[in-house]
Amino acid sequence: FHLEDVRARYGDVSAPGPHDATLVLRDLRMQLHRLTGAERRRAESLLERPTDGPDDPFGDGYNTNDVDFRCSRHVCVHWANETADAPPLADANGDGVPNWVARTGRVMEHVWRMEVGRFGFRAPKPDITSANHGPNGKLDVYLVDLGRGFYGYVNSDDPNLDPSADYRFYDFSSYMVLDDDFARRQFPPRFTTPGVQGLKVATAHEFFHAVQNAYDAFEDPWMLEGTATWIEDVVYDRVNDNLNYVFGSPLSRPTVPLDISQRPFVYGSFIFWRFLSESSCRTRPKVAPVRKLWSWADGSRRGPDLYSVAAIKRLRKRARGSLASTFSRFAFANLVPGFCYEEGRAYARRGHVPLAREYVLGRTDSR
Repeated sequence: FHLEDVRARYGDVSAPGPHDATLVLRDLRMQLHRLTGAERRRAESLLERPTDGPDDPFGDGYNTNDVDFRCSRHVCVHWANETADAPPLADANGDGVPNWVARTGRVMEHVWRMEVGRFGFRAPKPDITSANHGPNGKLDVYLVDLGRGFYGYVNSDDPNLDPSADYRFYDFSSYMVLDDDFARRQFPPRFTTPGVQGLKVATAHEFFHAVQNAYDAFEDPWMLEGTATWIEDVVYDRVNDNLNYVFGSPLSRPTVPLDISQRPFVYGSFIFWRFLSESSCRTRPKVAPVRKLWSWADGSRRGPDLYSVAAIKRLRKRARGSLASTFSRFAFANLVPGFCYEEGRAYARRGHVPLAREYVLGRTDSR
């Protein structure tokens, strides 16, 4: 949140990417109880909802009281009618809901139907116990002028996050923040996806973080971001924003550990989840293996709370295989992505392992 201050202390660290805010805010929330004084107050203001007011030093709080919301079956979309946070306010049918807000609501409901209804993942937890829970316990979605290439993020103000609540599990309620218009001037097409297509993949990605929070909000980052990037491509197969992360995937960087928790590799790991969901080369992805993994990573009262790699090991054991054999087949698939992935030709165009180079798998390194 203060990039220049961080660089002055730690050197030329990179700026966060367009999906990074969710995990940055999660980690801040995890450490909130350790902060005191001005740092604590600043952190609390960063973690507030947009409707909590303009105190957010990152500029995500609404600077106006002229704020409306409209609820559908599963979500409530909030928007400002003035200031830079206002979405395009054209209202074709005169129902008091701007066209862009109505479209956001429809996209949200479609993503819910796909990820929860059709694919069978757990629905986000109701936020009725939060101090600011909107008009009801439904998932709240706030439209804010994020810009700077940031699609949106998911956060939580679940009171169970406070250590004093003595809640021993890791499932929490969520709320979402999305950009208010995905304007092309703020989302350069070379690196991001603007317009309605950007809204679609951002919603599919960020909503899955709210789903993940209902399982285990503190799961390993590579599994959180990798499966969120994977599912956006499953829900909206033709948008292909995930191709922006092929350069950080094992296709292009085979010597980087698969489960490393650094950007851009956490997003590039989507290719592994794609591999697990494609039962054989060049087939439509199946959701069941990833859904099963999340049931074993489940950190709620009913879950075994396995960490990412342990959940994968159990998946492979149930299939009478092993992690080693799975990883070996994954390495082979990455040598010939055009043959072994449904969208493999597109992956290959973005970069893949050079066939002329030899890689030897080992416990600590490859060469």
